[in-house]
Amino acid sequence: IGEVVGIPQTNLTQCQQDIAAGRWWDASFSCPAGEYLAAVTKAAKADVFGSTALSASEAADARREYALTDPRRLDSGGVTGSW
Repeated sequence: IGEVVGIPQTNLTQCQQDIAAGRWWDASFSCPAGEYLAAVTKAAKADVFGSTALSASEAADARREYALTDPRRLDSGGVTGSW
């Protein structure tokens, strides 16, 4: 019901989040091989690598969420040391 009215799913696995955000390299590590290969095949068949079953707004939300929690962010204390 939530999907019909535009409420995004919140119980996605890390694998599903990586695929939704188009982070195929990260997904290759977070997904089981079969699930990853199925997602890559589906994206290739769609003729737009990076497309998923999620809507564009859901994918954008997943990318935004990842950007907030990305451990490589310099402004969140992810890197230590002097420059």
